[in-house]
Amino acid sequence: METGMFEIDLKVRRKRQEYGLTFGSEMGQRVLVDILTDLGFFDEVVEDTSSLVLQNYARRLLKKCGLLKEARLPDMIGALFNKTRLDE
Repeated sequence: METGMFEIDLKVRRKRQEYGLTFGSEMGQRVLVDILTDLGFFDEVVEDTSSLVLQNYARRLLKKCGLLKEARLPDMIGALFNKTRLDE
């Protein structure tokens, strides 16, 4: 791996760790849900371009936290179904 690529990878890992520390606590998770709600992440219908931009930023935020990646999808889907069953 080239030195430049290693430095970029290290920066990405550090940033992901910072986001994880920020939003990893119970309080941080409540704040993250609030931010995602403000960005329209949970909205089913996108009414205009600006709403789409906000939703895309919400996805980027989750990706920066290391939460939105293909390897985590089975865990995420399982958690959604377990949560739904608990709420019934």
